[in-house]
Amino acid sequence: MFSLASLVLLSAFITISASFAADSTPETDLARGAYMTRIAGCADCHTIDPQKPMAGGLKLPSPFGSFVTPNITFDNETGIGRWTEQDFVTALRYGKRPDGKLLYPAFPYRAYTKLRDEDLHAIFVYLKSLPPVHRENVPHDLSFPFDQRWLMNFWQELYFGTFSGDAEQKIRRGVGEFQPDPSKSDSWNRGAYLVESASHCTECHTPRNRMGGLVSDQWMSGSDLLGKTIPNITPDRETGKPWTRDQWLRFLRSGYSPSYHTPGDEMADVIRNTSYLTKEDREAMVDYLMSLKPVRREP
Repeated sequence: MFSLASLVLLSAFITISASFAADSTPETDLARGAYMTRIAGCADCHTIDPQKPMAGGLKLPSPFGSFVTPNITFDNETGIGRWTEQDFVTALRYGKRPDGKLLYPAFPYRAYTKLRDEDLHAIFVYLKSLPPVHRENVPHDLSFPFDQRWLMNFWQELYFGTFSGDAEQKIRRGVGEFQPDPSKSDSWNRGAYLVESASHCTECHTPRNRMGGLVSDQWMSGSDLLGKTIPNITPDRETGKPWTRDQWLRFLRSGYSPSYHTPGDEMADVIRNTSYLTKEDREAMVDYLMSLKPVRREP
């Protein structure tokens, strides 16, 4: 049984083909928005009641306390109904609310910053098309000093600034739209975009330091997020996923690992999302995942 408004989103996916028209129209924006919203897993975090998709209320426990996801329907009083499209883009690209306060990185804007302009627009169009839900937001329950939102200014300076580096590093770090690596194939670049930005795989599969910043030299090597063991998905032969292309494709399509185990918890939601991807997009994700530098995860 689909738990996170899957049936609501399913109807929008029926009409989605392997590619979108280059010209933006209300129809293509809506279809693209439904597709990208699914890839981004918005409903997975922002839906606690399947009858009220995107109305928030899900608790996300962390070492800093519990975050509670907000209502992102276009209700004027309790949701984002008064937000302009620029407000929406600023939240996803810069982690900043319309009132100027910074968002906590429990919302993965560090990945969403790289979403392309046309995808940000389409997601906004799609969310705006959903029924508004009047559901009051619940405050986060964070321990001191993490309940002091102004400290996010320092966090962003440390972990969300503009970094120099090679093309691979630029994919991972820095603010702004994804920039393709011209030395790589179109499929690899599409996969990097889907993995690093839209699907925000890095947010769970990369370990974090004590301040919640991603440890870049252990990229995708797994973590112990929320007391759970998140696996190493680099192709390290001892501690990672040295899977074949076909094994990766089957996993993203059906959830079956090479040992025929299926994921639970949050990863089960991710597989429901990747199962809706076009064949070309799943192949692109695999192209990128198999190119990752192997990282040995220490016990």
